[in-house]
Amino acid sequence: MQTGTAGKRELYTYDDLQPLVRPGSVAVVGASATKDGFGTRALLALTDAKFPGSIFAVHTSARAGSTIRDVPAVRSLRELPAPVDCVLVATPAAAVEEIVRDAAATGCRSAIIFSAGFGEAGQDGIAAQGRILEVARAHGMRLGGPNTLGILNYRDGLPLTFVSDLAMELPAGRIGIVSQSGGLATHLGHVRHRQIGMSYTITTGNSVDVTALDYVNFLLDDDATDVVILALEGLADPSALAAVGAKALRNRKPILTIKSGRTAAGGRAAVSHTGSLTGDHEVFLAAARQAGIHVVDTTAELIETATMFAKWTGLPYQRGGVCIVTTMGGPGVIAADAATDAGVELPLPQPATVARIADLIPAFAAVDNPIDTTASPPDPVLTEVLVAAAEDPGFSATVILAATMTGPSTAQRPAAIATAGAGVRTPIAAVWLSNWTDGPGSEVLDADPRIPLFRSSDRCMRAIAAWAAWHERLSAHADESAQPPSSSEPESVAALRAQVAAITTTALDEAQSREIVLAAGIDVPRAHVAHSAADAGRIAAELGFPVVAKVVSADIAHKAAAGGVELGLYSADAVRHAYDRIVTHVGSHAPEARVDGVLIAESLDTSAELMCGVIRDPVFGPVIICGAGGGAVELMRDVAHAVPPVTETTARAAARRLRIVQYLLDRTPAHAHKAIDALADVMTKLAGLATAVPEIREIDLNPLVLRPDGTPVALDSLVILDR
Repeated sequence: MQTGTAGKRELYTYDDLQPLVRPGSVAVVGASATKDGFGTRALLALTDAKFPGSIFAVHTSARAGSTIRDVPAVRSLRELPAPVDCVLVATPAAAVEEIVRDAAATGCRSAIIFSAGFGEAGQDGIAAQGRILEVARAHGMRLGGPNTLGILNYRDGLPLTFVSDLAMELPAGRIGIVSQSGGLATHLGHVRHRQIGMSYTITTGNSVDVTALDYVNFLLDDDATDVVILALEGLADPSALAAVGAKALRNRKPILTIKSGRTAAGGRAAVSHTGSLTGDHEVFLAAARQAGIHVVDTTAELIETATMFAKWTGLPYQRGGVCIVTTMGGPGVIAADAATDAGVELPLPQPATVARIADLIPAFAAVDNPIDTTASPPDPVLTEVLVAAAEDPGFSATVILAATMTGPSTAQRPAAIATAGAGVRTPIAAVWLSNWTDGPGSEVLDADPRIPLFRSSDRCMRAIAAWAAWHERLSAHADESAQPPSSSEPESVAALRAQVAAITTTALDEAQSREIVLAAGIDVPRAHVAHSAADAGRIAAELGFPVVAKVVSADIAHKAAAGGVELGLYSADAVRHAYDRIVTHVGSHAPEARVDGVLIAESLDTSAELMCGVIRDPVFGPVIICGAGGGAVELMRDVAHAVPPVTETTARAAARRLRIVQYLLDRTPAHAHKAIDALADVMTKLAGLATAVPEIREIDLNPLVLRPDGTPVALDSLVILDR
């Protein structure tokens, strides 16, 4: 887990990290001539890999002119003949601080600290991390770790680690891995044994100095890396996530991530709907989405999707659906279902393609989508069918379901698929249908430079959907204005700061909440607070019927559950009776609650209810939420999030993700566009309000309805302060 003390700063550049990731000289502190410890293993890994740069072993028992494992040895870094680019530290934690001071004093440019017992070990360890960071920063020296497995630089054949089973002899590739977990990095790196190449596998450990996103920033500038895998446990600086996302778009290098802890409870004792609907993982997903970073749930999907992106680098993208080619009907239907689930379209082949394929396969075969060639077509025929499908301009990609048997046919079929992939520019992916996932023939496609091999249709289709979304984002990137929200604010918001500071309660009552919402420029129904039944009847007559009545109490967050709401009141007499009932019901439900009257408000159409809100996340700050509203808000959980900076673009994108909006777009587009406009308007205003008044912890506007002209109106408002 990341426990670093680096804080917010500019990300380290490629040049900053080159001595750490691609050093030309290395010193290993803790290597022994007799013992098999981490330092010895790291030293042997370097010598076995035939690292061409200078290597030194450092051990207190070394004598002048001696060697350790055939490597020149010195007693201290201060005895080195010249500073090295990188120091590998494999000693007990107590010795690390002095080693870092020696490295800095002698001009060494970086260090990777394998040693544990720092930030993960309590306050003393955290303090020690702070001291070594201070030394490194003062001398411009970069630190990896502590508590890290190190870095495997496959590009240069350079292992900066103590782990075994390095397989450095396997070919490098174009996928770079950054992982906060050393164990997960090792697991991901094992796919190299399937000939899926990596450029680097980098583990961050505690990230006292260099963080996971610093390494991602390095890889985005690395000319041997086309795709970045990011395995996260925690995130300290959300602005860095946005920064690498923007750079990934500029450099046209996708970032794919997996984050552990997606089901962990956020630990919030939220009293609003907004708070109960928003967990840590939902906020992270929103931030990653806004940054253009694709999130997956499993390591298998992570590796297969990254492999597809890497193999399809440089291949053209054209808008269109996917063509499925199969030799068996059942798997074709399953793949078609998977495509639908992933939002991937399956258009019919164009007439010329149909005619071309019809000449190749039996008359009873299906030239549809999926294209079913029937069982066991000759391999040259399958190659021609694939080429024909791939050359159809209506398809953005072709998927072949690689039916495998045992024996020679299994090895030959993948070769025919590879031949098709080599002859076309449109991407082809293969799905391995056999449960013998590494059976004979799979190695042909795993090693193929153009065709990614998936072990399931659903992962294949989700990967293609992500690939299409990435290219659509690249296309839109050139036109995005991405302007930050306006720094201007209504004068009333500035005035409210003093008013909010004077409030001692945590939850505001309805009347106070309305003031804050109005100050943000969000419309609320016309209303006044009544302090007696007679007062309520008079106010209702002035507003015009029908009206609603709601209890005003800072102690009651959900008024309806307490019997504090009466709807559809069409006469002054009805309003007076409603006032009395509310006072009675609330007194019975919550006898200790303070009641400051009953709000009498105009009644508006509630046939289409939405909601908006704010939750203050400890990492990302004020997170804006929108969704389907009304009484079933938590049951439906149809919500979307936006993280700072919330622009009109990001707010509209969040609104479009809602199921209720998608439903309206299919059936009443005009109403849907009004809802999108309204939600985006309220979300940006809430973002401005939450930024202007940092004491606001939560805001819940539910329901939010539209006037006939499309103006959003918050029928019910709840504001919670941080006290």
